[in-house]
Amino acid sequence: MCAREPRVFRRWLSKLIGLTSLCLVFCGVSQALSYYVNCKTGSDSNPGTISQPFKTLQKAQAAMRQSGTKTTTVESCTYSIAGGAWNFTSSDNGEIWVPLAGASVTIDGGSSGYVSLYQVNGFTFEGLTLQNMVDGCPNNGCGVFFTGSILVAGSSNCTLRWLTFADSCSGHCIMVRNSSSVLVDSNTITAQHPEEHSPAGSDAGHFSAIHFDLGGSNITVSHNSIQNTRGGGIAFDHGPTDPLFTNVTIDRNLLQNVNTCSGDSTCQDWGGIYLYNGCNTATCAQRDTFTISYNNIFGNLGADYLTDSIKAIYLDLAISGATVKGNICNKCGEWAVQADGGQSNTFTNNIFDLSQSGALLDLYQNFNSTTNMSGNRWTNNIVWTSGSFPSQLRNEYGAPGYPPAVNTNDYWPAIPPLCPNCIPAFTDTNPKSCDPGFVNPAANNYSVTNTSCTNQIGWVALPSDQGPLPNPF
Repeated sequence: MCAREPRVFRRWLSKLIGLTSLCLVFCGVSQALSYYVNCKTGSDSNPGTISQPFKTLQKAQAAMRQSGTKTTTVESCTYSIAGGAWNFTSSDNGEIWVPLAGASVTIDGGSSGYVSLYQVNGFTFEGLTLQNMVDGCPNNGCGVFFTGSILVAGSSNCTLRWLTFADSCSGHCIMVRNSSSVLVDSNTITAQHPEEHSPAGSDAGHFSAIHFDLGGSNITVSHNSIQNTRGGGIAFDHGPTDPLFTNVTIDRNLLQNVNTCSGDSTCQDWGGIYLYNGCNTATCAQRDTFTISYNNIFGNLGADYLTDSIKAIYLDLAISGATVKGNICNKCGEWAVQADGGQSNTFTNNIFDLSQSGALLDLYQNFNSTTNMSGNRWTNNIVWTSGSFPSQLRNEYGAPGYPPAVNTNDYWPAIPPLCPNCIPAFTDTNPKSCDPGFVNPAANNYSVTNTSCTNQIGWVALPSDQGPLPNPF
């Protein structure tokens, strides 16, 4: 028996090697880690290897759908998706689309194409440039305000990262609907122009570059750079019967020159960062969970900023339980912040530069009397101006019921009256007033020195890594 075992083992091993070799021959590129695409040197009759790449994105997509290989690496070229939607469905679950290291990859919509993800799970789209995109809708019926160059609907575990929108968007650049576990990170968006999309009489200003609606959970929008937009920067909204937004983080985004649509009568009452809970009487007790942290909003106004009701951060219609911390705004709009109808929102450790003439700190409003607005807090913020504060720093509208608890904020150059005409009137119960010592606010550098005043308000130093993280591609 002992003498025969080695021969049996050798025959078994020989068969195993033969089967493995046969699989490698017939399985072909399915054993590869990635398919490759090169629109200059490739051919769709190729196997899609790095030495014999496909020519088109569509061929790579079809190959991934039919194999266990779920990554496509795209080489330098401009690829057309003109003629409608480049559709991804559940057949595309788990796909990863990335550029070759050092490659310059452009997806060109040809003024008629857009990207649509509908009921896709585990999808990653990174490092690509999109240009000449039009607004599209995955199900033909999204409505004028719910369209975008990239549309994600009913999906989960999706990542959109290090994308560049090269020539702007005529509506939302990224629109996400009823999706969860979504990461929108380190994207660059410039020169959005929604007035070219909106029909006459619609509200062209109500197009944020990144927009989520219909609820969702475990969502992060971080490190994006959004510049020169006619509409807003980042928005989340849902109606009274939609799911809530839970565990949402809006963090370290850089917004520059957003909401510049002033001058157009349809551009008003919006935010650089805008949240909306469209509750009714039966649902206002239900709370979304938002953290808005460490975002820089540098320029959030147009020519009519004193009359267009634009805010840097806007918690609209019963947004409750939100934490707003570590943000900075200058040229903040007509008001830096608005809270409308919500409860138990906390504003802490923010910097509000009100140097823009006539701008106020916040509007405290209960327009539809959705809640009694109890539990709202303002503490440990720095409110600063290079000139002088207006005679009243806050406005109130619609009988909120409870004033916010305001305490231990730093005001420079003087402690102003906050809201003496409000009913009930409210002011800071422990105000401080000293120069925080910003390094160079004219150049958007709000780093502070360790002055005694900032220590007294419990100031916590802010991170300085807003905007896209280093691109690995």
